[in-house]
Amino acid sequence: MAKRMLTDQIVRALLPPKSGMSVLRDDKVRGLGVRVLPSGTRAFVLDYTANGRRRIYTIGKFPEYTTNGARAKAAELKDAIKHRGADPAREAEDAREAPTVADLCERFKEEHLPKLRASTRSDYSRMMENDILPRFGKRKVVDIKRADVEGLHRAIKDRDAPTSANFCLALCSKLFNFAIDAEWIEKNPAKGVKRNPVEARTRYLTKVEIISLTKALNGHPDQNIADLFRLLLLTGARRGETRSATWDQVDLAEGNWTKPSHATKQKREHRVPLAAPARALLSKRRALADADLKRLKVEVGKAAPEDRPALEEWRRRVEGFVFPAKDGKSGHVIDLKKPWAALCKKAGIPRTGKNAARIHDLRHTAASVLASSGASLPLIGQLLGHTQVTTTARYAHLFDDAQRDAVERLGAVMAGGPSAKIVQFKARGLKRS
Repeated sequence: MAKRMLTDQIVRALLPPKSGMSVLRDDKVRGLGVRVLPSGTRAFVLDYTANGRRRIYTIGKFPEYTTNGARAKAAELKDAIKHRGADPAREAEDAREAPTVADLCERFKEEHLPKLRASTRSDYSRMMENDILPRFGKRKVVDIKRADVEGLHRAIKDRDAPTSANFCLALCSKLFNFAIDAEWIEKNPAKGVKRNPVEARTRYLTKVEIISLTKALNGHPDQNIADLFRLLLLTGARRGETRSATWDQVDLAEGNWTKPSHATKQKREHRVPLAAPARALLSKRRALADADLKRLKVEVGKAAPEDRPALEEWRRRVEGFVFPAKDGKSGHVIDLKKPWAALCKKAGIPRTGKNAARIHDLRHTAASVLASSGASLPLIGQLLGHTQVTTTARYAHLFDDAQRDAVERLGAVMAGGPSAKIVQFKARGLKRS
């Protein structure tokens, strides 16, 4: 291969070969050359030996790299090869083959998501598809820095969704910890990113709203869905636990609902007693399910062979789930947002703004009723399946009125005996009757 003192003028004047490539070496820096392709593309390359193997590393294209710039870079690389055992060509190959964030998300979905609850799997998948992959999907995992994660967190917050931003940040942290376990990276770039301060919601339905919602439920066209919302109010259970409830979890004779560990947020079995209205609701649903199963048995026997699989699948769902659904892979009711919006509209309950009511607020409402009736915080936490005392503590202020009633009774008795008049007070968010 020809050698000469390379200059920008010489490199620019090189004629491209008709096929293959041509290389002109620099006689000033050993191993440095310029490669020319038939397309006319010119690039500086460094020819070197590492671990007994001849290697060629592409420094960069001309004119982005000048000849002087290429010489300086070649000298830097040769020093690293000689004194630190570097192998820039191999490092470039490794970088090209390094997994992307899309690869990370795919492996996370395959290996980690199956271990989580259905609702968590759905939430994580949605955040990956809507926020993480569009922003980072094509980038290498090793290239993601803390500033990148901060940028994603800030972008979601700027959509007026500070809580969603925090959830996405938590998922990012889990993803990069997963990458550390896979030995793809050494440090978690999500570590140290500050979460948005978000106040815990304390929205409860008022007594008037509860009455209006009850009327709306009575008139709802899908009583399967209506019963689900009724059970949420009667038990304070999470919607995911309730949607996926199966008949083998319910003991109508004893009046208990035992939620298995895989269905609960705290990942441990949670057994709660059922109030008389909840037992009545579930007894009604059990009777309806038994009637449906009896009817389906007859229909399966009379059905054409091609219709039997669908009937058998529906029978399996009715037999297993308290709230079965004909559509979807889960076998049980999933979508509650649309019916909730319709119920709120019918009941005159706000669905937008600071005073908007969410489905989860039915759980808050159940807790507020318990607190206002004098149930202790530990008891409320146990009934709702809280693992953190601070979670239940948000209802502490509701004890004020229960305690005031108690001291008023004490004062009335001490001042005038049992026949003394007792003053009634209104609990916050819930009018006492």
